[in-house]
Amino acid sequence: MNIPCRSKPLHVFFIVASISMFSFKSVANDFEKYLDNQVKKGKFNGVVLIVKNDSIVVKKAYGINFPYSDSLDLNAQFRIASVSKTFTSMAIMMLKEDGKLNYDQTVEEFLPHFPYKGITIRQLMNHTSGLPDYFSLMEEHYQLDLKHDDPKKLISDQSTVMEFLIEQKPACYFNPGERFQYSNTGYVVLALIVEKISGVDFPSYLERNIFKPFKMDATSVYKFIPGVDSTMPYRAYGFKQDKKGNKIWNDTHFLNGVYGDGGIYSTAEDLLKWDKALYTDSLVKQSTLFEAFTQTVEMPFPKGHRYGLGWEIHQWDENDRIVEHGGSHVGFKACLLRDVKNKNTIIVLSNNTLDNPRKFVLQLQKLLEN
Repeated sequence: MNIPCRSKPLHVFFIVASISMFSFKSVANDFEKYLDNQVKKGKFNGVVLIVKNDSIVVKKAYGINFPYSDSLDLNAQFRIASVSKTFTSMAIMMLKEDGKLNYDQTVEEFLPHFPYKGITIRQLMNHTSGLPDYFSLMEEHYQLDLKHDDPKKLISDQSTVMEFLIEQKPACYFNPGERFQYSNTGYVVLALIVEKISGVDFPSYLERNIFKPFKMDATSVYKFIPGVDSTMPYRAYGFKQDKKGNKIWNDTHFLNGVYGDGGIYSTAEDLLKWDKALYTDSLVKQSTLFEAFTQTVEMPFPKGHRYGLGWEIHQWDENDRIVEHGGSHVGFKACLLRDVKNKNTIIVLSNNTLDNPRKFVLQLQKLLEN
Protein backbone atom coordinates (compact mmCIF):
# COMPACT_ATOMS: atom_id res chain seq x y z
CA MET A 1 0.00 0.00 0.00
CA ASN A 2 1.30 3.48 -0.91
CA ILE A 3 0.84 5.89 1.95
CA PRO A 4 0.87 9.60 0.96
CA CYS A 5 3.70 11.54 2.55
CA ARG A 6 2.88 14.45 4.82
CA SER A 7 5.63 16.96 5.38
CA LYS A 8 4.25 18.09 8.74
CA PRO A 9 1.91 16.42 11.25
CA LEU A 10 -1.65 17.67 10.96
CA HIS A 11 -1.62 19.07 14.48
CA VAL A 12 1.17 21.46 13.47
CA PHE A 13 -1.20 23.17 11.05
CA PHE A 14 -3.77 23.59 13.83
CA ILE A 15 -1.08 25.16 16.02
CA VAL A 16 0.01 27.53 13.24
CA ALA A 17 -3.60 28.48 12.54
CA SER A 18 -4.22 29.11 16.23
CA ILE A 19 -1.12 31.31 16.50
CA SER A 20 -2.20 33.23 13.41
CA MET A 21 -5.72 33.77 14.80
CA PHE A 22 -4.27 34.86 18.15
CA SER A 23 -1.93 37.28 16.38
CA PHE A 24 -4.76 38.91 14.44
CA LYS A 25 -6.92 39.15 17.56
CA SER A 26 -4.03 40.80 19.40
CA VAL A 27 -3.52 43.32 16.58
CA ALA A 28 -7.25 44.03 16.45
CA ASN A 29 -7.33 44.59 20.22
CA ASP A 30 -4.47 47.10 20.00
CA PHE A 31 -6.36 49.06 17.36
CA GLU A 32 -9.60 48.91 19.31
CA LYS A 33 -7.94 50.29 22.44
CA TYR A 34 -6.35 53.17 20.55
CA LEU A 35 -9.50 54.03 18.60
CA ASP A 36 -11.79 53.78 21.61
CA ASN A 37 -9.46 56.13 23.47
CA GLN A 38 -9.51 58.66 20.60
CA VAL A 39 -13.30 58.53 20.45
CA LYS A 40 -13.63 59.04 24.23
CA LYS A 41 -11.41 62.12 23.95
CA GLY A 42 -13.65 63.47 21.18
CA LYS A 43 -10.83 63.29 18.63
CA PHE A 44 -12.45 60.92 16.15
CA ASN A 45 -15.85 60.48 14.56
CA GLY A 46 -16.01 58.29 11.49
CA VAL A 47 -15.10 54.91 10.00
CA VAL A 48 -11.84 52.95 10.12
CA LEU A 49 -10.98 49.93 7.99
CA ILE A 50 -7.57 48.28 8.41
CA VAL A 51 -6.13 45.36 6.47
CA LYS A 52 -3.03 43.41 7.55
CA ASN A 53 -1.46 40.90 5.15
CA ASP A 54 -4.56 41.04 2.95
CA SER A 55 -6.93 40.24 5.85
CA ILE A 56 -9.29 42.72 7.54
CA VAL A 57 -8.41 43.25 11.22
CA VAL A 58 -10.56 46.33 11.93
CA LYS A 59 -13.76 47.49 10.26
CA LYS A 60 -15.81 49.75 12.49
CA ALA A 61 -17.85 52.95 12.59
CA TYR A 62 -17.64 55.39 15.48
CA GLY A 63 -19.85 58.32 16.45
CA ILE A 64 -22.79 60.12 14.89
CA ASN A 65 -23.98 61.64 11.66
CA PHE A 66 -24.51 65.24 12.77
CA PRO A 67 -26.99 66.98 12.85
CA TYR A 68 -29.05 63.80 12.95
CA SER A 69 -29.07 61.50 15.95
CA ASP A 70 -28.24 58.50 13.75
CA SER A 71 -25.10 56.56 14.55
CA LEU A 72 -22.64 56.23 11.70
CA ASP A 73 -22.39 52.78 10.16
CA LEU A 74 -20.16 51.14 7.56
CA ASN A 75 -22.49 52.25 4.75
CA ALA A 76 -21.81 55.93 5.46
CA GLN A 77 -20.67 57.87 2.38
CA PHE A 78 -17.97 60.42 3.18
CA ARG A 79 -16.47 63.20 1.12
CA ILE A 80 -12.92 61.92 0.53
CA ALA A 81 -11.55 65.34 -0.51
CA SER A 82 -8.05 65.07 -2.01
CA VAL A 83 -8.03 61.26 -1.93
CA SER A 84 -10.06 61.93 -5.11
CA LYS A 85 -6.75 62.86 -6.77
CA THR A 86 -5.83 59.17 -6.91
CA PHE A 87 -8.84 58.62 -9.19
CA THR A 88 -7.99 61.65 -11.33
CA SER A 89 -4.44 60.42 -11.84
CA MET A 90 -5.79 56.97 -12.75
CA ALA A 91 -8.06 58.52 -15.41
CA ILE A 92 -4.99 60.21 -16.94
CA MET A 93 -3.01 56.95 -16.79
CA MET A 94 -5.82 55.10 -18.56
CA LEU A 95 -5.90 57.68 -21.36
CA LYS A 96 -2.11 57.42 -21.62
CA GLU A 97 -2.29 53.65 -22.05
CA ASP A 98 -4.99 54.16 -24.68
CA GLY A 99 -2.53 56.34 -26.63
CA LYS A 100 -4.65 59.49 -26.17
CA LEU A 101 -1.93 61.53 -24.42
CA ASN A 102 1.55 61.42 -22.98
CA TYR A 103 2.68 62.99 -19.74
CA ASP A 104 5.02 65.48 -21.39
CA GLN A 105 2.39 67.11 -23.59
CA THR A 106 1.41 70.62 -22.57
CA VAL A 107 -2.02 71.67 -21.35
CA GLU A 108 -2.64 74.06 -24.26
CA GLU A 109 -2.46 71.13 -26.69
CA PHE A 110 -5.78 70.00 -25.21
CA LEU A 111 -7.19 73.27 -23.81
CA PRO A 112 -6.20 76.03 -26.29
CA HIS A 113 -7.66 78.83 -24.14
CA PHE A 114 -5.69 77.83 -21.05
CA PRO A 115 -3.92 81.05 -19.99
CA TYR A 116 -0.64 79.51 -18.78
CA LYS A 117 1.75 78.16 -21.40
CA GLY A 118 4.35 75.42 -21.21
CA ILE A 119 2.88 73.41 -18.31
CA THR A 120 2.94 69.65 -18.90
CA ILE A 121 0.51 66.98 -17.76
CA ARG A 122 3.30 65.44 -15.69
CA GLN A 123 3.82 68.74 -13.88
CA LEU A 124 0.12 68.91 -13.07
CA MET A 125 0.24 65.36 -11.71
CA ASN A 126 3.28 65.84 -9.48
CA HIS A 127 2.44 69.38 -8.30
CA THR A 128 5.32 71.20 -9.99
CA SER A 129 3.19 73.36 -12.33
CA GLY A 130 3.40 76.55 -10.24
CA LEU A 131 -0.27 77.30 -10.93
CA PRO A 132 -2.00 79.71 -8.53
CA ASP A 133 -4.41 78.17 -6.05
CA TYR A 134 -7.94 78.66 -7.38
CA PHE A 135 -9.51 77.85 -4.01
CA SER A 136 -7.98 80.69 -2.01
CA LEU A 137 -8.27 83.12 -4.93
CA MET A 138 -11.97 82.47 -5.42
CA GLU A 139 -12.61 82.73 -1.70
CA GLU A 140 -10.97 86.16 -1.82
CA HIS A 141 -12.58 87.49 -5.02
CA TYR A 142 -15.69 85.54 -6.08
CA GLN A 143 -19.12 87.04 -5.27
CA LEU A 144 -18.03 88.49 -1.94
CA ASP A 145 -21.52 89.84 -1.27
CA LEU A 146 -22.68 86.25 -0.64
CA LYS A 147 -21.64 83.94 2.19
CA HIS A 148 -19.50 80.90 1.37
CA ASP A 149 -22.41 78.51 2.05
CA ASP A 150 -25.10 80.46 0.14
CA PRO A 151 -26.67 78.11 -2.49
CA LYS A 152 -26.83 81.05 -4.94
CA LYS A 153 -23.04 81.18 -4.86
CA LEU A 154 -22.51 77.46 -5.46
CA ILE A 155 -20.28 76.52 -8.40
CA SER A 156 -21.66 73.42 -10.06
CA ASP A 157 -18.66 72.37 -12.19
CA GLN A 158 -15.24 73.34 -13.52
CA SER A 159 -16.29 75.94 -16.07
CA THR A 160 -16.51 78.84 -13.58
CA VAL A 161 -13.01 78.08 -12.28
CA MET A 162 -11.59 78.06 -15.81
CA GLU A 163 -13.41 81.28 -16.71
CA PHE A 164 -11.99 82.90 -13.56
CA LEU A 165 -8.42 81.87 -14.46
CA ILE A 166 -8.81 83.06 -18.06
CA GLU A 167 -10.31 86.42 -17.09
CA GLN A 168 -8.12 87.21 -14.09
CA LYS A 169 -4.96 85.29 -15.05
CA PRO A 170 -3.44 85.50 -11.55
CA ALA A 171 0.33 85.07 -11.59
CA CYS A 172 1.93 81.65 -11.23
CA TYR A 173 3.96 81.02 -8.10
CA PHE A 174 7.04 79.88 -10.04
CA ASN A 175 8.13 78.58 -13.44
CA PRO A 176 6.86 75.11 -14.42
CA GLY A 177 9.02 72.30 -13.07
CA GLU A 178 10.98 74.54 -10.70
CA ARG A 179 9.82 72.94 -7.44
CA PHE A 180 6.99 71.19 -5.62
CA GLN A 181 3.96 73.11 -4.36
CA TYR A 182 0.73 71.25 -3.75
CA SER A 183 -1.83 72.40 -6.32
CA ASN A 184 -5.57 71.78 -6.31
CA THR A 185 -5.77 73.85 -9.49
CA GLY A 186 -3.58 71.34 -11.32
CA TYR A 187 -5.99 68.51 -10.66
CA VAL A 188 -8.99 70.58 -11.71
CA VAL A 189 -7.19 71.10 -15.02
CA LEU A 190 -6.45 67.36 -15.30
CA ALA A 191 -10.18 66.63 -14.98
CA LEU A 192 -10.86 69.12 -17.78
CA ILE A 193 -8.30 67.31 -19.96
CA VAL A 194 -10.04 63.99 -19.27
CA GLU A 195 -13.33 65.54 -20.39
CA LYS A 196 -11.79 67.05 -23.52
CA ILE A 197 -10.19 63.79 -24.65
CA SER A 198 -12.95 61.38 -23.66
CA GLY A 199 -15.89 63.50 -24.83
CA VAL A 200 -17.84 62.83 -21.60
CA ASP A 201 -18.01 64.73 -18.33
CA PHE A 202 -15.51 63.70 -15.68
CA PRO A 203 -18.05 62.15 -13.25
CA SER A 204 -19.39 59.95 -16.06
CA TYR A 205 -15.88 58.90 -17.07
CA LEU A 206 -15.11 57.70 -13.55
CA GLU A 207 -18.49 55.99 -13.24
CA ARG A 208 -18.11 54.07 -16.50
CA ASN A 209 -14.44 53.16 -16.23
CA ILE A 210 -13.77 52.72 -12.50
CA PHE A 211 -16.78 52.83 -10.18
CA LYS A 212 -19.12 50.55 -12.13
CA PRO A 213 -16.59 47.90 -13.26
CA PHE A 214 -15.39 47.42 -9.68
CA LYS A 215 -18.88 47.53 -8.17
CA MET A 216 -18.13 50.68 -6.20
CA ASP A 217 -21.86 51.32 -6.01
CA ALA A 218 -21.67 53.76 -3.10
CA THR A 219 -19.06 55.98 -4.79
CA SER A 220 -19.88 59.04 -6.86
CA VAL A 221 -18.81 62.58 -7.69
CA TYR A 222 -20.77 65.15 -5.69
CA LYS A 223 -23.55 66.91 -7.55
CA PHE A 224 -25.71 69.59 -6.02
CA ILE A 225 -29.37 69.50 -7.00
CA PRO A 226 -31.42 72.49 -5.74
CA GLY A 227 -34.17 71.42 -3.39
CA VAL A 228 -32.75 67.92 -2.93
CA ASP A 229 -30.89 67.22 0.29
CA SER A 230 -28.81 64.40 -1.17
CA THR A 231 -28.81 61.81 -3.92
CA MET A 232 -26.74 59.55 -1.64
CA PRO A 233 -28.82 57.37 0.70
CA TYR A 234 -26.17 57.13 3.44
CA ARG A 235 -24.42 60.47 3.08
CA ALA A 236 -22.40 61.63 6.05
CA TYR A 237 -22.53 65.35 6.86
CA GLY A 238 -19.54 67.34 8.06
CA PHE A 239 -19.31 69.17 11.37
CA LYS A 240 -16.75 70.71 13.70
CA GLN A 241 -16.59 71.41 17.42
CA ASP A 242 -15.90 74.69 19.17
CA LYS A 243 -13.71 75.03 22.27
CA LYS A 244 -16.69 74.24 24.47
CA GLY A 245 -17.38 71.00 22.61
CA ASN A 246 -20.49 72.29 20.83
CA LYS A 247 -21.07 70.68 17.43
CA ILE A 248 -21.36 73.11 14.50
CA TRP A 249 -22.50 72.38 10.93
CA ASN A 250 -19.49 72.36 8.58
CA ASP A 251 -20.62 70.77 5.34
CA THR A 252 -21.49 73.44 2.78
CA HIS A 253 -19.11 75.48 0.65
CA PHE A 254 -19.64 77.21 -2.68
CA LEU A 255 -16.73 75.24 -4.20
CA ASN A 256 -18.12 71.81 -3.22
CA GLY A 257 -19.12 71.12 -6.83
CA VAL A 258 -15.61 71.46 -8.27
CA TYR A 259 -14.01 68.09 -9.03
CA GLY A 260 -10.70 66.56 -10.06
CA ASP A 261 -8.93 67.85 -6.97
CA GLY A 262 -11.73 66.51 -4.75
CA GLY A 263 -15.48 66.05 -4.93
CA ILE A 264 -15.81 62.27 -4.61
CA TYR A 265 -17.93 60.61 -1.93
CA SER A 266 -17.23 57.00 -1.00
CA THR A 267 -17.37 54.39 1.75
CA ALA A 268 -14.57 52.51 3.49
CA GLU A 269 -15.61 49.26 1.82
CA ASP A 270 -15.66 50.85 -1.64
CA LEU A 271 -12.19 52.29 -1.05
CA LEU A 272 -11.02 48.80 -0.16
CA LYS A 273 -12.31 47.67 -3.57
CA TRP A 274 -10.26 50.52 -5.07
CA ASP A 275 -7.22 49.37 -3.11
CA LYS A 276 -7.61 45.79 -4.36
CA ALA A 277 -8.13 46.95 -7.95
CA LEU A 278 -4.71 48.62 -7.82
CA TYR A 279 -3.06 45.20 -7.36
CA THR A 280 -4.41 44.06 -10.74
CA ASP A 281 -3.92 44.99 -14.40
CA SER A 282 -7.63 45.65 -14.85
CA LEU A 283 -7.27 49.43 -14.97
CA VAL A 284 -3.69 49.93 -16.16
CA LYS A 285 -0.58 47.79 -16.29
CA GLN A 286 1.40 47.40 -13.09
CA SER A 287 4.34 49.04 -14.87
CA THR A 288 2.22 52.17 -15.34
CA LEU A 289 1.27 52.15 -11.66
CA PHE A 290 4.89 51.51 -10.72
CA GLU A 291 5.76 54.80 -12.42
CA ALA A 292 3.02 56.58 -10.47
CA PHE A 293 4.43 55.12 -7.24
CA THR A 294 7.97 56.20 -8.10
CA GLN A 295 9.49 59.28 -6.52
CA THR A 296 9.53 62.26 -8.83
CA VAL A 297 9.78 65.25 -6.52
CA GLU A 298 10.66 65.88 -2.87
CA MET A 299 7.98 67.29 -0.60
CA PRO A 300 8.89 69.99 1.93
CA PHE A 301 6.69 68.24 4.48
CA PRO A 302 6.70 65.60 5.87
CA LYS A 303 10.49 65.33 5.77
CA GLY A 304 11.71 62.53 3.53
CA HIS A 305 8.41 62.07 1.71
CA ARG A 306 8.13 62.28 -2.05
CA TYR A 307 5.29 62.75 -4.50
CA GLY A 308 4.82 60.56 -7.56
CA LEU A 309 1.94 60.87 -10.02
CA GLY A 310 -1.12 61.31 -7.85
CA TRP A 311 0.35 59.58 -4.79
CA GLU A 312 2.47 60.58 -1.83
CA ILE A 313 5.32 58.12 -1.32
CA HIS A 314 6.72 57.11 2.08
CA GLN A 315 9.13 54.45 0.84
CA TRP A 316 10.28 53.80 -2.69
CA ASP A 317 12.63 50.83 -2.65
CA GLU A 318 12.25 48.52 -5.64
CA ASN A 319 10.28 45.94 -3.64
CA ASP A 320 9.01 48.00 -0.73
CA ARG A 321 6.55 50.81 -1.42
CA ILE A 322 4.25 52.61 0.98
CA VAL A 323 2.00 55.11 -0.77
CA GLU A 324 -0.87 57.21 0.48
CA HIS A 325 -3.09 60.19 -0.07
CA GLY A 326 -4.94 62.27 2.45
CA GLY A 327 -7.67 64.84 2.07
CA SER A 328 -9.46 67.58 3.98
CA HIS A 329 -12.43 69.77 3.08
CA VAL A 330 -15.10 71.44 5.23
CA GLY A 331 -15.76 68.94 8.06
CA PHE A 332 -14.27 65.93 6.31
CA LYS A 333 -10.91 64.21 6.68
CA ALA A 334 -9.86 61.13 4.75
CA CYS A 335 -6.79 58.98 4.22
CA LEU A 336 -5.92 55.90 2.18
CA LEU A 337 -2.52 54.37 3.02
CA ARG A 338 -1.21 51.31 1.16
CA ASP A 339 1.79 49.17 2.08
CA VAL A 340 2.06 47.54 -1.34
CA LYS A 341 4.62 44.85 -0.47
CA ASN A 342 2.77 43.49 2.58
CA LYS A 343 -0.76 44.22 1.33
CA ASN A 344 -1.51 46.32 4.38
CA THR A 345 -4.10 49.08 4.06
CA ILE A 346 -5.41 51.82 6.32
CA ILE A 347 -8.61 53.65 5.39
CA VAL A 348 -9.80 56.47 7.63
CA LEU A 349 -12.91 58.53 6.90
CA SER A 350 -14.13 61.25 9.25
CA ASN A 351 -16.91 63.81 9.11
CA ASN A 352 -15.43 65.76 11.99
CA THR A 353 -12.22 67.78 11.96
CA LEU A 354 -9.44 65.72 13.54
CA ASP A 355 -6.91 67.57 15.67
CA ASN A 356 -4.01 66.07 13.72
CA PRO A 357 -5.14 63.59 11.03
CA ARG A 358 -1.59 62.75 9.90
CA LYS A 359 -0.53 61.92 13.46
CA PHE A 360 -3.69 59.81 13.84
CA VAL A 361 -2.98 57.75 10.70
CA LEU A 362 0.73 57.37 11.43
CA GLN A 363 -0.12 55.98 14.87
CA LEU A 364 -2.39 53.42 13.18
CA GLN A 365 0.45 52.59 10.79
CA LYS A 366 2.82 52.07 13.72
CA LEU A 367 0.37 49.65 15.33
CA LEU A 368 -0.04 47.87 11.99
CA GLU A 369 3.70 47.31 11.63
CA ASN A 370 4.16 45.91 15.15
